[in-house]
Amino acid sequence: MKNCIQKNSGITLIALTITIIIMMILASISIYEGKGIIRRSKMQTLETNMLTIQAKSKSYAEEIEAKIWTESDKSSARNDEFSNRGFDNATSTVTTEQLNQISDEIKNSYVAYTVNKYALKNMGLGELKEGEYLIIFNENDYNLMDVIYINGAEYNENIYYSLSSLQEAIENK
Repeated sequence: MKNCIQKNSGITLIALTITIIIMMILASISIYEGKGIIRRSKMQTLETNMLTIQAKSKSYAEEIEAKIWTESDKSSARNDEFSNRGFDNATSTVTTEQLNQISDEIKNSYVAYTVNKYALKNMGLGELKEGEYLIIFNENDYNLMDVIYINGAEYNENIYYSLSSLQEAIENK
């Protein structure tokens, strides 16, 4: 009879444990990076929506200014025209926190409008919720404006309300 010594050729418990630990480390890194990508994607989507609202609102403001150029009561005529396009006057609903994030040129003399569902639909943003966005114009110069996201967007552990402050945060990341 031959004396055979069999060698165990299976995986050891230590090797299995090390493999599992390495896989857990890789999974946690992937999850962390995935969350970061999702967070950045949401901020970029919000920024894009706000830029769309800003561009369309500026276009409306220019059309309205041209239309009411000869009116004696421009403020009332402007409010009526914005209302016809789906914007509701919301100057009294702007919070101090939101105002702190817009430029002094605008906040010293401003008028604010809520973007309602009709306006969002006309802008091609019908999937957004009504009342989440405000347009803030300088009352004397409608070329000076900002867009406010009333719920605020958390980015890098800060809350951003205005398009200008959100863009600055994204650029300085």
